[in-house]
Amino acid sequence: MAVILDFDDEDFNNIIINNEKHLVQVKTNAFNDTEAWKWKEVFTKKNNVCFNVSKLYSGERYTYHQKFICINGDKRHKGTIKTCTGCNVTMDIKIKLITRHTCKKDKDVKTHPCMIIIEGEHNHHTQAASTLQQRVLPETKDNYIKYFNLGMSVPQAVRSHQEKMNLSRTDLTNCALNPSLRAVYHIRQMWMNEKHGTLDGESMFSAIEKYAAANPNSKIKYQFEGERFAIVLITEFMFRIHQEFREASEVVFVDTTSHLDQHNTAVTLLLCVGSAGALPLAVIFTSSQDEVSFTAGFQLLKKVLGEIGFFHKEHPDCFITDNNEAQQNGLGMVWPQSQQFLCIFHILRQVWRWLCDGSHGINKKDRPVLMKIAKQLVYASSESDFDYDWKSFCQTPEAKKYELYIRYLTTLIQRKAEWSTMYRAEFLLCGHQTNNFAESTVCIIKDIILNRCKASNPCQLIVFMNEVYDVYMKQCVLDVSLGRRKLMSPTEGSISKDNIIMSNYDEYQFIVKSQSGDKQYTVHLIIGMCDCRLGMTGKVCKHQLTCSEHFLLQLPQMFRNSPEYRQWLESIVYGKENKPSLDFIAYVQECPYEVSPDNDVNLMENENSPNISLDVKCEDNEVEDPLTTKPSIAVVEGIKELNDTLLHLATLYEDDQTVGGIQRLLSRFKSVRTSNELNNVLDSIGSAAVQGAGCGEIPSHPMNGMPQGAAPIGKGHKRKGSLLDEGVKQQRNLALNVILNQPYAKNHGSSHYNSIQDVSSDIATREQVM
Repeated sequence: MAVILDFDDEDFNNIIINNEKHLVQVKTNAFNDTEAWKWKEVFTKKNNVCFNVSKLYSGERYTYHQKFICINGDKRHKGTIKTCTGCNVTMDIKIKLITRHTCKKDKDVKTHPCMIIIEGEHNHHTQAASTLQQRVLPETKDNYIKYFNLGMSVPQAVRSHQEKMNLSRTDLTNCALNPSLRAVYHIRQMWMNEKHGTLDGESMFSAIEKYAAANPNSKIKYQFEGERFAIVLITEFMFRIHQEFREASEVVFVDTTSHLDQHNTAVTLLLCVGSAGALPLAVIFTSSQDEVSFTAGFQLLKKVLGEIGFFHKEHPDCFITDNNEAQQNGLGMVWPQSQQFLCIFHILRQVWRWLCDGSHGINKKDRPVLMKIAKQLVYASSESDFDYDWKSFCQTPEAKKYELYIRYLTTLIQRKAEWSTMYRAEFLLCGHQTNNFAESTVCIIKDIILNRCKASNPCQLIVFMNEVYDVYMKQCVLDVSLGRRKLMSPTEGSISKDNIIMSNYDEYQFIVKSQSGDKQYTVHLIIGMCDCRLGMTGKVCKHQLTCSEHFLLQLPQMFRNSPEYRQWLESIVYGKENKPSLDFIAYVQECPYEVSPDNDVNLMENENSPNISLDVKCEDNEVEDPLTTKPSIAVVEGIKELNDTLLHLATLYEDDQTVGGIQRLLSRFKSVRTSNELNNVLDSIGSAAVQGAGCGEIPSHPMNGMPQGAAPIGKGHKRKGSLLDEGVKQQRNLALNVILNQPYAKNHGSSHYNSIQDVSSDIATREQVM
């Protein structure tokens, strides 16, 4: 049995004593059991064989002594594995002690203390596919672990490994070098267990502790009691939002979702809303959605935040939540100073689902009438209007017909302070009546962060939220500060300047007369408040917007398009020590970075300079070249001629739509950032063919556009309006469903907790049945 013993490329120096058919004796420079195992793996790789452990010897004569047997000769596999051939090849590895006596007997013991003896001859072919089902080598496992650390799935890792290793035909069938798909799944499962823990509690909690220690910048605090756990995640970005954003102390949106991992861990999001959109405040992971778990999670969050929490107030003014009683009780236990309000959309959707439930016996034609009273109660402007609407409805025939609905609404009215808008006028909600920001964030987590896939356990869920969710929310703020995301501008004010009176004592205080009556409203632009019903909550109303437009003043609620404000936003993302300079932000905002071939060297020389001059100065009284000066003389003369022409045309043909057309043309010119864009705008205005742009088709074939006959059934896309079209899914549009008098679309499962029916309504239903 002649074998391959050239291991120089693996840092092993072998001294071959005997290399015959039935006996191989080798000395090598392995000094411990780890190096001996490595030598064995190299031997099996080069000779396409595999050995199992047969016996481990103990004693003082050798540092390490172990015997191995060929995998096809292991008696434990006899009768169970087809490849068991009774092969009698054995490998005996001994590492001698380096002493004075051993050095006398063996002159090579100091440099080559390891002695390997291989006896026997294989009774099977070492190159056959059946004999290449070998154990995966450690180096192959390490390669796959690197693939998994990069975020690859099992199929991606297998494909990448085969392309990277450039394996031959024989190596492709060798499981030691190219593992089977089942083996790769096993490697990934072992990697998951080591990195994120298993599904049992002890291993998972140790993985969370290890990850928290490896990421000290993010505060990951946990509390374990048997099977219950509560974990709080607050990143550096979230801490800076608590410290810098005043909105963190006003309105906080809370929403809970689950079914994101195999443990069905409940994930609770806390967000606030600033001029840049929704901002994360914290993420809480709990084992369940009961009151005890919520309370433990909120208490842990309060302890981690300390005095800086919620803009140094330690509690927000109010919470907006879903109709989750356990969550509300937990918030009330931890932050009793904060007022809680329910999302009015969830309340109205809950009532509509109750009406569409067939077990309640509501006729379809009566549903809109019964829904109307619920909307009136929600949007009542005063308590007197609320009482009047309720008493008037109780006298209607519909109320006498459906006593169960009256009992259901009576139960809801006991909590009217949580969902009726008349009780929210005293709080600075800034016009927020729903929980839409939290709902949208939940969709982002499911669709983008987790890619519609479940995590294995809470530890991996924490990794996703700490590394992916946090970066995504940072990018949203950066997109606003860099002007990459358009912000929705409010509707222009429709009040004339003649109806506005400036205060004699304060240039930021105005009195606005109502157009429909004799009412007057006081507007304070410094604090962004107005006496009207909408402006009292802190939201931008038409009175504030009109005063801001006519007197060119900035509203505090609006996004301030200044370099200082954009720099402040980026300091929230990167930290104050890493924020960019004002020159850089102003340059990006006004003049997008564009590299020209002639200035590459100069830009590279000045890229580390803190202040780069953007003005071109002429030294030594040199005259600038008129061909390179911008704008050129020809362009200036053309602009003057264009100006004169436009003034002449406006004198002749001006009408009511001329002003709007000029504003749209100016906005189009202001959006130009490059030479190509400027030339395209000018060409589109001067080209007569642009009038038909986008209205026709490019004639690619003489027969294009002619009917080709009916396509066979089942071929290509289905035609619109076809009788074979499947039923359209019900839309998640509450107003449309009420108008069409159809049930609301099904809820997206118990994974997103929304109480559809109150417990009291269920009790009333059972009483009626009884």
